[in-house]
Amino acid sequence: MTAAARSAPLETLASLPGNLVGNPSQKKRHPHLSLLGLNIAKRLSFLFGALIAGLATIVMLGWFSHVPELLTSLPGYVGMKANTALCFLLGGIAVMSLKNKRVPLISLFCSVAVLLIAALNVLEFVSHHSFGIDELLIIDRSSSAFPGMMAPLAAVNLCVAACSLICLSMRAPRVVLAQLIALLAGMSSLFAMLGYMLGVPSLYDATPYSSIALQSAAALFTFSLSIFFSHPDSGIMTLFWSETSGGVVARRLIPMAVAVPIVLAGFFVRDNFNFGEIKLGVALIVICNVLLFVILVWWLALFLDRSEKQKLQLERLSQIDPLTGVFNRRFCDQRLDEEVKRCQRFQTSFSLIVIDIDHFKHINDSHGHLAGDSALCEVARLLKSCLRDVDSLCRFGGEEFVVLAVGTNIAAAAILAERLRCAVAQGEFPDIGKLTISIGIAEYPLHGDEVSTLIGAADAAMYQAKSQGRNRVSISLAA
Repeated sequence: MTAAARSAPLETLASLPGNLVGNPSQKKRHPHLSLLGLNIAKRLSFLFGALIAGLATIVMLGWFSHVPELLTSLPGYVGMKANTALCFLLGGIAVMSLKNKRVPLISLFCSVAVLLIAALNVLEFVSHHSFGIDELLIIDRSSSAFPGMMAPLAAVNLCVAACSLICLSMRAPRVVLAQLIALLAGMSSLFAMLGYMLGVPSLYDATPYSSIALQSAAALFTFSLSIFFSHPDSGIMTLFWSETSGGVVARRLIPMAVAVPIVLAGFFVRDNFNFGEIKLGVALIVICNVLLFVILVWWLALFLDRSEKQKLQLERLSQIDPLTGVFNRRFCDQRLDEEVKRCQRFQTSFSLIVIDIDHFKHINDSHGHLAGDSALCEVARLLKSCLRDVDSLCRFGGEEFVVLAVGTNIAAAAILAERLRCAVAQGEFPDIGKLTISIGIAEYPLHGDEVSTLIGAADAAMYQAKSQGRNRVSISLAA
């Protein structure tokens, strides 16, 4: 923090951004979540709330204007009751008000009102006693045996959805609990919608009181979706909007896993593609679902395989020096730690060879940095041509290279180092002429039982080779 900020009054500091003074109340964001997806989800939540409120308004207009066609979407089926429409109107307003910080009590007030109305209807079903709320607003002149009474399934699910909204309307929202509760309402309403689609009345007409209307089931399902999308960066929805592989899989597979079986059921059961045999239609559904499941699993396997290969490729690129194409310092440190642990376990040894190009600064000053880069690449190629596959050649920094010779004692390492020196000394470097290298060798654990000690011993041996005239191999004397 700057001196001006330190000397500023408390009011000024409180107005600074959270990353300057630290704001504990500031909401933590997940860096792996898609910001575009989060914005879309929140807008969808508001849109779903508006759709629910709009549908309820149309039904209310139908009751006030005595137009039965506005009460139901399918001729001959039960329509939405007035109390149900009122609850959906309040629920839609509550959803749209969730993010309105200026009027935070609107959502809570509407949610509590929905819960009271629906709970009273549930009590009527249980006690078989009317509390006089069924026709409080509008007189139901239909031929229903229970005029104005809300469908039991609609009443129970509205209680559940209202409880979910109340959890979200609190000062400290209980997002996970709200989403789990909304999931119950959504699944129950989905069963009712499937009942209408497949022609199975027992899924939406389970009680002798009244059937849940198709609009009510659709509104409840939309209600649940709006609750899920209202807090996409919290709870169980975090994975769905994540930019990780799990998020991609969830966004692509879950909608298909829900929608395709439903469409297939409507195609083979409700329509005439079962050739007049229900069992044949069910068998066709099973076959198509098996095929769909295999396709989804195969796609998931291909996606994970491709992601794993990309991850391995990126990991390998992060270990490669971009100029010379050999391993970098990061890989060298990691590989040394692994080799030390392996040698400690199996009581074996390895040698570390440190290589430095002689008079490299003079090359850069006399021939330019491009010529120096070319020389580094050629030296790396010559060194690598002399090594085994199990050995690791790393660019340690600048003009310095390191060779990790696995299972090689100091005597064998000296022979290998001399071969490396000769390969570079006999190499051809256009526009530069000849190059030489100085080499230092140390053996684990003879010259050091820790990585830092071993590197220091080999580095000291390399500087000893330089002090003795360069273009030579020196073995560490430390023990």
